[in-house]
Amino acid sequence: MGLSVGDTFYWHVYSENKWHEAKVGYIFRSMETQGIAFLREDFEKTGAEYTPTTAYSNKDLSGYEKESYVTAVHSKEDMIQALETSYEVLRNILTVQNLWLSVIGIIIGAPFGKMSLNAMMNSNGENFDYALTVTPECYLISGMLVLAVSMAVSFLFSGRIRKLDMVEILKGAE
Repeated sequence: MGLSVGDTFYWHVYSENKWHEAKVGYIFRSMETQGIAFLREDFEKTGAEYTPTTAYSNKDLSGYEKESYVTAVHSKEDMIQALETSYEVLRNILTVQNLWLSVIGIIIGAPFGKMSLNAMMNSNGENFDYALTVTPECYLISGMLVLAVSMAVSFLFSGRIRKLDMVEILKGAE
């Protein structure tokens, strides 16, 4: 949006059409979202009640779960575990997606197999004459090889990603 810390911007609550003025207090990026944050004083100028829903801190916040406005308290370890679990689910989804895309590629590509092989052989010049025979077994073996390579790549990368320290990677992105 071309904003910097200290710049003035205008905003409104989703359910209202009344615009409010605020100054950019902080610019942030995370894996889930990106945006700007403004100061509590600017929000309170709107007359709305300030009710925080999320707090991020390196300090122990375990005593706050007794407060009426707190819906949950999660430790840093809880957040790291949740992130790792979501990545694990994402890796499984990507593996299944890779498998399905390979199957679709085999189905769509099979009819063009003989044509592309013929074009490749004809590019050798007129001095060569090949008798081109493509049996159903060739299609079956080719499809199985494509699936095997696709699955091997998926498992190799998912195993390698499991060994990565996501917290350190995220710190490096800052």
